[in-house]
Amino acid sequence: MRELSKEVEINGTRCRVNKMNALDGMVLLKFVAEKCMPLFNSVEALAGGTPENPAPENAPISDGAFLIVLQKMLSSISNEEIRRLMTDCLHYADVSLKAGWTPIMDGKRFTVEDMEYDVGACFKLCIEVIVFNFADFFGENGLRLNLPGLSSSKQNA
Repeated sequence: MRELSKEVEINGTRCRVNKMNALDGMVLLKFVAEKCMPLFNSVEALAGGTPENPAPENAPISDGAFLIVLQKMLSSISNEEIRRLMTDCLHYADVSLKAGWTPIMDGKRFTVEDMEYDVGACFKLCIEVIVFNFADFFGENGLRLNLPGLSSSKQNA
């Protein structure tokens, strides 16, 4: 059975990322392929690997090296594209509150104030959404984004 969600912990907060429908997933895949894929080889190289000989799964990447790749990626994306990417990804993320799972976004509006003002948590959640949704597409040894604070945790149906 296809896994439709995965629980992750982001900065001490229990979150859930969800599978996208196929149409939204293809739109996001096109964007990631155009804007981000060229940089994945840079991330692999920072960990000491190549596309032909990937680095070990948990190979460390220094903060400074990661920031260089991040800067290159962000400079290739317009402010409007960043807004769209984050909004689209955060539509597929929930946070666990006392009342239960709560969507982080409703349209272009945040529904969870703590998340609205936590750039780092939202960025990490976007990466979790992208990796979770495309892991099947790229296969077991596909996208390699072992970034600090991101989980490789268990998945929930």
